[in-house]
Amino acid sequence: MRPPGGANIEVAMDEAYPFGITDATPLVSKLRDSGAQAVFPVSYFNDSLFIIRTMRQQRILIPVIGGAAGYVIPDFEKGLGEFAEGVLSINISNYDLAPELTDRFRKRFGVFMEHDAIDHAVALEVLVQAVERAKSAKPKAVTEALHGGRFEGGWTKAMPGSAVQFDQSGLNTLSLPIMVQWRNKELVTVWPKDVAKAHPVWHA
Repeated sequence: MRPPGGANIEVAMDEAYPFGITDATPLVSKLRDSGAQAVFPVSYFNDSLFIIRTMRQQRILIPVIGGAAGYVIPDFEKGLGEFAEGVLSINISNYDLAPELTDRFRKRFGVFMEHDAIDHAVALEVLVQAVERAKSAKPKAVTEALHGGRFEGGWTKAMPGSAVQFDQSGLNTLSLPIMVQWRNKELVTVWPKDVAKAHPVWHA
């Protein structure tokens, strides 16, 4: 099966698994037999630990590109240790895009600032700027200020694009996915090139 869009990719395996698995061996064995050259698991945190640990224990070293979720939080590396090294994931933001802002979080809590925390900080930044532009805290006035406006500075620098701009449907038109990778116990941005802090490594 080939996905739409003209990409020269063949899907070797598309497998659902039950929530809360405690043994990933059958799933990983099927993955090995499929001949896949890369794997794109979308998992809850505990599931991701079982899947990656089983893959690495079986010496399956193909690239792993997670679907954010459990793959991009500090506990992922803590739970897997050396098995986390080289695991990639898609993400919507990362702490290393604006260390001058996120380092304060690390100093206070002892871990890097997760994307969810960054996104909430950005949302509050944009809301404050919108209220200031509207010169009102009334919902209608703030909504009008948000739609079509471009917001820069402060925490917006932590987002890909270094700014936020909404269309009339409420989507941030400057937002784009980034790729991150676990390197030496840190989650490092490796794509796209204009914001990457290192080159991606395509093997475990």
